[in-house]
Amino acid sequence: MKRDFQSRLLDRGYRLEFIESITTDVDFSSRKAALQTKPKTSKNLLPFVTTYNPATSNLKKILMKHWHLITDNPKLATMFPNTPIVAYKKEKSLKDFLIRAKIPSIE
Repeated sequence: MKRDFQSRLLDRGYRLEFIESITTDVDFSSRKAALQTKPKTSKNLLPFVTTYNPATSNLKKILMKHWHLITDNPKLATMFPNTPIVAYKKEKSLKDFLIRAKIPSIE
């Protein structure tokens, strides 16, 4: 099975050295085990969502630097047991304000 996979990659134009480097760690004998769905362990992740701004590009670094202020407080430490994930959303553009999402019907 591994050779079939390698030959398909060779047919697609990948170099043999590259194929060998990525397939050395792959165990093709445990295909059925790899395809079985595993129960997900849910973490209580805290998303820190903010509008993207180039001036605050190191926001996550600053937040992690001062995260000890939250973990040092017993009440806050129980409320936020894990470090947050920083996510950025796009700011509305002029186009978003001018164009309607719904087209009015003509009757």
